[in-house]
Amino acid sequence: MRNLLRNFGLTVVILLAVLSAGFLPGLATAADTPKPPTKVNITISRETTYILGPVNEDGSVNYLEYFNNKYSRGVTKENNAFVLLLTAIGPKSIDKRVLAGILTRLGMESLPAKGEYFINLYNYAPALKHKKKVNKQFDKAKNGPWSAKDYPILADWLKANEKPLALAQKAAQRPRYFAPMVYSSDFAPLLDLYLLSCNRVKRVAGAMICRAMLKYGSGDIDGAWVDLLTAHQIGQYVGQGPFEYIFGHWASNLARRGMAKIAVSGKLTAKQARRFLAEYNKLPRLDRFAEMENRRLCTLDTISFLAEGGSLDTWGGAFDGLKKLNQMVKTASPNLIDWNEVMRAINRLYDRQIKIYSISNASERELTRVKFVKEIRKLQAEYWNMPEARYLSKLKDLIENARKSQPHDGKQVTQEMIKLVLAADFPTFGRVIEANELGLMHDELIGIALALAAYKAEKGAYPQKLAELSPAYLKTIPADRISGKPLIYKTRDKGFLLYSVGTNQLDDGGKKGGWSKKKGWYGDIIIEVK
Repeated sequence: MRNLLRNFGLTVVILLAVLSAGFLPGLATAADTPKPPTKVNITISRETTYILGPVNEDGSVNYLEYFNNKYSRGVTKENNAFVLLLTAIGPKSIDKRVLAGILTRLGMESLPAKGEYFINLYNYAPALKHKKKVNKQFDKAKNGPWSAKDYPILADWLKANEKPLALAQKAAQRPRYFAPMVYSSDFAPLLDLYLLSCNRVKRVAGAMICRAMLKYGSGDIDGAWVDLLTAHQIGQYVGQGPFEYIFGHWASNLARRGMAKIAVSGKLTAKQARRFLAEYNKLPRLDRFAEMENRRLCTLDTISFLAEGGSLDTWGGAFDGLKKLNQMVKTASPNLIDWNEVMRAINRLYDRQIKIYSISNASERELTRVKFVKEIRKLQAEYWNMPEARYLSKLKDLIENARKSQPHDGKQVTQEMIKLVLAADFPTFGRVIEANELGLMHDELIGIALALAAYKAEKGAYPQKLAELSPAYLKTIPADRISGKPLIYKTRDKGFLLYSVGTNQLDDGGKKGGWSKKKGWYGDIIIEVK
């Protein structure tokens, strides 16, 4: 089965999870996809299409070319990290048309069919009976120190991948990253993209983190740190793409967790701790604001695709919200849906989300976010989990009533269309802000932990108060970016407990947090030396 990403706006989290598990059905061929009409009934403006070009011959905005142009500016074959990463992963299982388009855009020649390319762990495991066991071992190995005796198959797998991992290290030293986006058919939306970064490049980063923890387990802390820096940089590169934030965040976050383990290990010399702290403070962070803007454009592209006569039949059946959306478009005649208004409504919601994201006061931002999410959930609730028979009956009545009116009144149909887009496209709407705050807060705690490690290595014990770290180790002591109050720091025996109160804004005494459907995020964000 072809490993393809079908990205639909904010459903990216769900779709990527399904893709990673390998459950996504096959794609439609170009012959299965209807041809677009000669004229698109969508006005190009900031309020509708959001961007004004480039424009296709049929009058629609070419979102794919917009992204390729945006991310390729200033990129050359020599400074592009993706060129080396593509050389490391090879051409196997890549659609021929897509690969040809990628190579052309990158100015590369054809890749040999056979070579010392990166081997996925699942393909390396010598027998099916070992695969589940090895995957469990991999989950443990990338999250903590281990040895070749613990997991010999993993150790052999890393040895088999030495050359592609060396290429990945060279790639991480390049200043730019551009992975061209190419459609596999002539008429398709952005959700039909074949994004190599999402699966295969991410796996390279995962192997690098796994090797870092092997080096850490053997006492090679400097080598482990270099591998973690490499994986983090690859994650940053992947995550800056239009639709790969979740994969880039996975790699960068996992690398930072490895750095946190090193920070609290008690094994750092003062020189190491100082150097690691300086390097850590220079690490970039993924821009969640840019991700929201990219998801906006993906959603608008999908709406435009449906307005042009596109169908989500082939893969929409895998997701209830997309299936209902497709049924609505197929049933309603074109004049009953005001596509411009659908786009305007979605843009207004994105504008509101970004405005919330920009609120500087932590408590006000969280209260506004919760209120906004409740409003969105109310709009979505009508269609979530609605049985198909009931939905089809409602849809039939809605369309018939609209057609009977004189003149035909499509306002209600358009409003229902907006709700369907919300139901299909925004399962995590509002949570992006919350997740961003949690991630940034955890990142800052790791930086403080490295400063604490340097302090202890030089003075023999941890400070009684965080204020003692400034200005020698940290210019300023970060506040809790979620509550706006000081972080909580406690020394205990020869260790410490450092934490933020988390998005529930309650001091749970340093109890490690988690997430549940009923509570949302709960507990504290902690880092500690026991």
